[in-house]
Amino acid sequence: MRGANKVAIGYDDGTIMIKLGHEEPVVSMEKGGKVVWARNNDIVFGNVKSKGQEDPVDGERINVTSKDLGSCEIYPQQIIHNPNGRLLVWH
Repeated sequence: MRGANKVAIGYDDGTIMIKLGHEEPVVSMEKGGKVVWARNNDIVFGNVKSKGQEDPVDGERINVTSKDLGSCEIYPQQIIHNPNGRLLVWH
């Protein structure tokens, strides 16, 4: 299926469908606008709210400057972070 994360394979004894990755992104966000997300193995940080910025209209696109926090050996399934920015957990 185009645009999906599913692959179907057919062979002599039948067919099989495999789901790859997530349909929803792995992300953690807190009230202050700090967002941490996974881009494959890379962990990225961004701040949705910046000083001097007006409140966005519902559905409006926001430009977020991202900062690379590093990478991990596995693909994270879930990310949880502490709002003070000192602790980050993924599994």
